[in-house]
Amino acid sequence: MEETMFEGYLRPDHSVGIRNYLGIIPTVNCCNELTVQIANSLENAIPLPHIGRCVFLGKDQDRMFQLLSHIGKNPNLGAVLVVGSGCEPHSAEELAHEISLSKKPVDFISLKDLGHYDLTVQKGTEIAKILSQKIVHLKKDLFPSQYVTLAIKCGGSDTTSGIAGNIIAGMIADNIVQKGGKVLFTETPELIGAEHILVKRSKNDQVAQKLLNAVQRQEKRMLAMGVDIRRCEPTPGNIQGGLTTIEEKSLGAVAKSGHSVLMDVLESGEKPDQPGLYFIDGPSHTTEIFSNMAAAGAQTLLFSIGGGVPACFPIGPAHSGQFPLMPIIRMTGNPHQPQHILDSMDIDVSSIISEGKNYDEVFPEAIEFLNRILSGEKTKAEKRTSYFEPMNFYFEGPLI
Repeated sequence: MEETMFEGYLRPDHSVGIRNYLGIIPTVNCCNELTVQIANSLENAIPLPHIGRCVFLGKDQDRMFQLLSHIGKNPNLGAVLVVGSGCEPHSAEELAHEISLSKKPVDFISLKDLGHYDLTVQKGTEIAKILSQKIVHLKKDLFPSQYVTLAIKCGGSDTTSGIAGNIIAGMIADNIVQKGGKVLFTETPELIGAEHILVKRSKNDQVAQKLLNAVQRQEKRMLAMGVDIRRCEPTPGNIQGGLTTIEEKSLGAVAKSGHSVLMDVLESGEKPDQPGLYFIDGPSHTTEIFSNMAAAGAQTLLFSIGGGVPACFPIGPAHSGQFPLMPIIRMTGNPHQPQHILDSMDIDVSSIISEGKNYDEVFPEAIEFLNRILSGEKTKAEKRTSYFEPMNFYFEGPLI
């Protein structure tokens, strides 16, 4: 198999970034505005506001810290400034220390230490400029696909998803895995009715049982609420697109994982340490998926979009904004779309349906575009808007 190289930034922990941002991360949502104000002063800085607060309980509090620290370690961030309030469960210093284990430049600042909001913005901006100078002149090198961590998601699913877009996504996943890279997918509710396929592809019985446990846990949570999953899975939009059961939707969704061996099932906030295909236990909500994938080290996410109303959004279904540190590649296999929707897609594989092309004819163009994004070309979403929403996290316990 011919090796494909991409251009990226080598990090001190031997990971490779496809973007070179200075990340400004708040410890809690109280500090979101601080991070935005500080980031606005620098061209290569991105704020990473989120919904995390100081009243999460037990496992959820620990998970938030783990998610934030792993997002800070994402290779697309060349340096990080942590901004804290000074009264949160995990301090800015603690979070900065954990991120610094990646050996990238990291610093922190606390509102409590300075005692004044405007002074914190001023001091934070000064620190951010110093951090920016440490990475702004970094040069790119060529790297093979074994340095790629690709996330894959589907959304706005319809009858075209499982026979076009998701199939090409699965072929891309297999290609990356075969070349020694990592591929991540998630959405536990969309395994219901198709979990047996992944059980057969699991590395061993332990991984198979972890997958089954994740699905069963999700089903029990829904039953405990006394609700019927058919009120939300498949969604009204999925039904309008021709999907009638959760099994139909799940079979199409699993297609995007390709045919590789499933190496492990990870919890939200965990990241893989070996090459291969991984499933991350989590919800179907796009914002939590983006955060989980970025925390697991994904450099980019391939978003296979079906049709209907969700495809009309120029960024992505269920998320009206790009994810700041991880480029989102939009792909569709639905030929029954107005031209303005097709024009918003990065990859159009709808010729599989409209022209009867086979998958092998369409695949090369899709993988070539992925390589261009890995090497620095901007997606249409990156070019279109700087709008973003606060990161959302997957929590299981009660909110108090």
